[in-house]
Amino acid sequence: RLRKAWEQVVQRHGILRSTFTTETQSVQPEVSLPWSESEIPDTSFDLETGPLMKLGLIREAEDCYTLYWNIHHLLLDGWSWPLVFSEVAALYETPTAVLPEPIPFRRYIDYLQSRGNSSEGYWRSALDGVTQLTPLPASIRPDAEPDGIGELIGALSEEATERLTALAANKCWTLSTLVQGAWGLVLAHHARQTDVLFGASFSGRPEALAGALEMVGPMVVNLPVRVRLSDSENAISFLDRLQKEHVERVEHQDASPLKLQSWTQVPLRYRLFDSLVVFQNYQKSGELKRGNVGVELLSAPDHTAFPLTLVAMPGTVLSLKLAYHRSRLDGEVVAQLQKDLNSCLHIICEKP
Repeated sequence: RLRKAWEQVVQRHGILRSTFTTETQSVQPEVSLPWSESEIPDTSFDLETGPLMKLGLIREAEDCYTLYWNIHHLLLDGWSWPLVFSEVAALYETPTAVLPEPIPFRRYIDYLQSRGNSSEGYWRSALDGVTQLTPLPASIRPDAEPDGIGELIGALSEEATERLTALAANKCWTLSTLVQGAWGLVLAHHARQTDVLFGASFSGRPEALAGALEMVGPMVVNLPVRVRLSDSENAISFLDRLQKEHVERVEHQDASPLKLQSWTQVPLRYRLFDSLVVFQNYQKSGELKRGNVGVELLSAPDHTAFPLTLVAMPGTVLSLKLAYHRSRLDGEVVAQLQKDLNSCLHIICEKP
């Protein structure tokens, strides 16, 4: 029954039946969904033949099962997970349920093509003068592990989170802007620069595109965020400016990474930034319920191709996780960055 529900959802969304070559994306009319009830599915995929998702339902106890869902990032972003889970739950509970017609991902592709190079002027101006990426702190002790991903998980206290949230609401800032501002200050301190650049994840779901919030597909984008410090600004005016720049940036989130970098003075053979901020403000696992069916998200990957990723998740406490490549950074360096970030956020909420 659960397998059937997943098969129905895959059939509803062409993006879930997609395969890829270096030049094209093709939507297959049907796919045979890999399903196992005896072993955890592996994470290997063939982009050209597909399918690019695998499922394993493993029985843990009499009435307890763990669902392993391995899916290639070319198919979905984090915003899409709850949309897919909601449909699966609905069809599991009522196999004959009539769900709303899905909005095709093709509509998003058409929107991007219609935008062309309309954001070029904005990005050339926003990144004018940036010639190299912001350096991360010195790394690698001789005894550091050379491979793999390290993680440091922390959180603000409940009291500090409440104060930070109240401050943001009072000043018409978003929590995302506060986290980005604090991260910019931390990077500037360690790089000993007053002009730093890092990346931030954006939903890629423009208000101008009808139904964008209900679309299933990979729309998330990583955009450069430039933070410049000035002795003439206090914390309030600094964060006011960052919020204004954030709003402007959202209006120009349709530029592809390759195009965007071609509009800068950073050669294409180099990255624009080495650290990424991810603010997870999509639906949480506790909200993924439909009737008597619910899904609890046990784990999801947070690391990226960037040497350092800050993952912030709002809630009763503001969770702050740093995922880092051990080949570039060691735990002590990252621990200091996390300590400085926490201190910066506490100072902002206590003495803005």
